[in-house]
Amino acid sequence: MNTQDLYTIEDGKVLLKKTKWFNQRELAIIDNETQETVLAALHQNFKELLKEWADFLKLFEEETEITRLAGKLSRKKNYFSKAKAIGDYDSLFTSIEDIESKIETRVNEVVAQKKALCDKLAAIQNPENWKEVTAQLTEIRKEFGDLPQVPHPEDESYKKRLEELINDFFIEKSQHHKEFEQELMVNLAKKIELCERAEGIKESEDWRKTSDTYAQLLELWKNVGPVPRHKSEELWMRYNAAKDYFYERKQKFYDDLIEQLENNLREKEALVSQAEALKDSTDWKETTSKMNDLMEAWKKIGNVGKENSDDIWNRFNEARNNFFSNKKNHFAGKKIELENNLAKKIAIAQRAEELKDTTDFEAGTAEFHELMDAWKAIGYADRKLANEQWEIFIKARKYFFERKDAARDAERGDVLETINRRIGKNIGLLNKLEKELRIENEVLQDAEHRLNNIAPSVNAFESQERYERILEEAKVKVGEVQKRIDDIQSRIDADKKERGRLYYEQKKAEERNPELKKERLEKEAKQKENRKTKEADYQNNRSHKKRPIEHKETLLGAQLKGLNFDGLDD
Repeated sequence: MNTQDLYTIEDGKVLLKKTKWFNQRELAIIDNETQETVLAALHQNFKELLKEWADFLKLFEEETEITRLAGKLSRKKNYFSKAKAIGDYDSLFTSIEDIESKIETRVNEVVAQKKALCDKLAAIQNPENWKEVTAQLTEIRKEFGDLPQVPHPEDESYKKRLEELINDFFIEKSQHHKEFEQELMVNLAKKIELCERAEGIKESEDWRKTSDTYAQLLELWKNVGPVPRHKSEELWMRYNAAKDYFYERKQKFYDDLIEQLENNLREKEALVSQAEALKDSTDWKETTSKMNDLMEAWKKIGNVGKENSDDIWNRFNEARNNFFSNKKNHFAGKKIELENNLAKKIAIAQRAEELKDTTDFEAGTAEFHELMDAWKAIGYADRKLANEQWEIFIKARKYFFERKDAARDAERGDVLETINRRIGKNIGLLNKLEKELRIENEVLQDAEHRLNNIAPSVNAFESQERYERILEEAKVKVGEVQKRIDDIQSRIDADKKERGRLYYEQKKAEERNPELKKERLEKEAKQKENRKTKEADYQNNRSHKKRPIEHKETLLGAQLKGLNFDGLDD
């Protein structure tokens, strides 16, 4: 395609022709003296666009989950449609549409997979084997978690539905099985072990092997089931602290190595590098002075040898000539650069507006940091227009992080509710165990009394053996009950301590934002009403289920049934 078919020049303005992707737009203002320089800069900018797009296509081919690139693709498309450049936009945007189509297809596939997983979980009703179904649920949750978050209106609703189904499942399970709490403690022990393994290798200098080990530990972490909610984030932060410490040390090691290699350059190679770094500078006055200083320094350095003399001088002189040649045309090129930088900042601000309402706070935080780094990397633009885009960007960023903080405050309330529920349950169990302990102690004392007061008879020896056996069994039973009481009490103490810490954090958050207190009180009232409804439904269902109740006989129970020791003395 002839590049002159892509633009026109009218009244000193370079106009990009209308395409199916955008209307005709102005690229630059030129005159006879600057026309060649400006057009060359505009064509060069399009080559940079094609290079940037080629880098994205390479990233697209390497990315196993292409939905993660949707945000970056949106930003590039916005920038390309506003870029100050001349080139074949039809081919470029056709390629962009092809990538968009592939991402959209994958998005629909992911949404369909999430729906299927939710339907599969919803189909589980009144299971008989809780352990087997819990493993099935864990697999469903892992499959769902391995799927990426995608830009689709139903994505968040399926995520919320899955969490509601999981929550309902575990509420029902906790009402039928005490093994669930034991499973949480086993998973907690596994994740503590993984944290200890991560901390044990963080000082390693075997960079490749240790990096592979951290990747393996992460896969093991993902395969561990749920842990107590109040410990989940603490353990994850502990694991990441060890991993990040190792990778920071690894990065520093390679940075020091590169710096050491760079410090080995010879004197004239260093002067050439400085001149080449300055050859495209637009700080004309200061750079002219620096170029003259480099020439004076060059003259003071002795001969470098006939073989290298001409080559190194040509490189040095070419850099100087390039700088002084650019001084004449810098004003025309400067304007193109400023407008192109503004287009990049507009694209970033628009992406921030798209991103501010996301509910994937982890990915959103990472992308907002990426956008901030990208903004800082962009050069100067028109101050007034750039400030307008900065206000849009920073306002969207602030809105996102305020939503993130609110979500964290809401999650704290859920954790408090879980802890309070568990404390109440354990106190009830503690009261039952203390009552059982009193009964077992009475049995123990009764057995001791009878053993010490055996009447002389033909069967006295047999009675003594029988009482001694019963006494030993009673002692074992008392010890078992006491151990269970101590264990329950330690759980209650730990939960109360954690509850105090969370209450303190919640109080501070509510002092900063009184609306949080109002929301909490409303939520607590609603949850209380829901608990009453669920408890009533549960009790009603239990009354219709006929299940045999197993009674464990105690010595005192035998006495109450008339099996007293008086009939056993003879």
